[in-house]
Parts: sequence; structure tokens; C-alpha cells
Amino acid sequence: MDFAILDITTPLGFGLRLLVAIVLGLIIGLERQWTNHQAGILTNVIVCVGAFAYSGFSYLVNPETSDVTRIASNVVTGIGFLGAGVILRDGTNIRGLNTAATVWASGAVGILCCVDNLLYAVIVAVSIVIMHLLLHPLSSFVNKKRKPRHNKHRDKAREHERMKEKELEIDNDEL
Repeated sequence: MDFAILDITTPLGFGLRLLVAIVLGLIIGLERQWTNHQAGILTNVIVCVGAFAYSGFSYLVNPETSDVTRIASNVVTGIGFLGAGVILRDGTNIRGLNTAATVWASGAVGILCCVDNLLYAVIVAVSIVIMHLLLHPLSSFVNKKRKPRHNKHRDKAREHERMKEKELEIDNDEL
């Protein structure tokens, strides 16, 4: 089977691989948007396409000596900063870790769209969706069944807040 049509250094091959990156990013994003998470279709498609474009750039500039691993490591770092922007701290709760991890993994799919065998990108994208669909309900089930833990830091913070409230009440009573 001849896959010369998928040669990333030709406009047709680049375009077809770009289309694969769009479709895989869309599949990942569709699951996230369907389940009401922060980063949905658009975010995952853009991250996947951007990672593909940066990685593909190294093939286009100098196909014989392209250092794809260096480009990929920089893409991973950049997406890490993007992912950090979706992680929120709400008191003792941290939200957005799964979203950040998904955005990061979408970037990996985009990078994999540059390798000779596109099946690797498909396998990772499908794995991401399956993990979300299967492991999220399992994680929720485990969280409901486990006993609540005492958190020394949270308990101290709550005690500190109570003391502040009492001080404010005393100050208000004096007025």
C-alpha cells in the first residue's frame, strides 16, 4: 500500500494530515463539550491543529534533518502553560485538572499526526475519549464511597476564618 499521498512535505499530504488532526481534535472536544467541561470542541481542535502545525513546520523547513523531538518538547511546554490557565483553585478544591490534561493530550495527538503512521494519533485520541467516558464515572463512584478525610490545613484555615469572623463581630458590637 503506497501512502505517498500522505507525505507531509507536499501540500496534499500536509492538508490531509491537517484534516486528520482537525477530526481527532473534534472527537476529543465533542466528548468534553457533550459532558459540559470547560475546553470543548473549539479548544481541542485548535490545540491539536496548532501542535500539528508546529511539528509539521520542522518537516517543511528541512525534511532531511528535522529535529521533531525538539519541536515536540517545546509544543508540550507551551501547551502546559495553556493548561495551567484552566486550573482553578476554589478554597481547598482544585478544578480543571482533567481539562488541562485533555488539552495537553490533544497536543500530543496533533504531534502524532506528523509521524509516518497516523494510526498512532488515532489510537491516542480514541484512548483519551474512552478514558473520559469510562474512568470519570468510576472516579465519581469511588469518591462517593470513600470516607471523608480530615485535612489539617483545611481545618486550620476554617478555624482561622471563624476567629476572624468573631473579631469582626466584636468590632461591630463596639461600634
